[in-house]
Amino acid sequence: MSLCMLLLGAKLLISVIIQLWPRPTPLWARPLLQHRWRQAYRDPERVLTQLGIRPGMRILEIGPGSGLFTTATAQLIGETGQLFSIDLQIEMLLLLKQKLSGTAFQQVILQAANAEQLPLADRTIDLALVIAVLPMVCHKHQALQELQRVLVPHGILVVSEDLLEPEYVPAWLTKRWCRTAGFVCTGYMRSWWWYLLTFRPVHNIQINR
Repeated sequence: MSLCMLLLGAKLLISVIIQLWPRPTPLWARPLLQHRWRQAYRDPERVLTQLGIRPGMRILEIGPGSGLFTTATAQLIGETGQLFSIDLQIEMLLLLKQKLSGTAFQQVILQAANAEQLPLADRTIDLALVIAVLPMVCHKHQALQELQRVLVPHGILVVSEDLLEPEYVPAWLTKRWCRTAGFVCTGYMRSWWWYLLTFRPVHNIQINR
């Protein structure tokens, strides 16, 4: 058996284990999330710009981790927007707070909470970012329904996964999770190293008859 096959098998096994016993990204792995290699293939500004994020929007970020997408999102929404970055791990948020302390990103609100019980009012979020997080959420259906609750009419859910992440799942499985929770896929982007899916709640889709 070749080394590539062994590595692929090990990666699949780790992914399955994470699905069976979901755990958040450990604190020691935080530097890897911000590594220059990841930034090279996962350029946040280029990806976010394609999503139509603009000044004044209210954005929800689930599991910001090292903040790779946090600063880029804050720059796009400007001073008139709001970014709610929610993480299960307080330690991650404290490190992210230190990272943001030397900037002018006053519109970034950090809060410790889990995705299954979002501390936000109904219909208050224009766009929700769930990047390299969903496979690690314990109760995915409940979390996706919470996201549906907080999104405004015609709001957008963005779910993306990195091929190199240990919890990576294929796009068809992500689509299945979201479809079961009442979302319909409206867009798909991919590269060799990641994919990105956009969704809208089914009840917010207008069907032309």
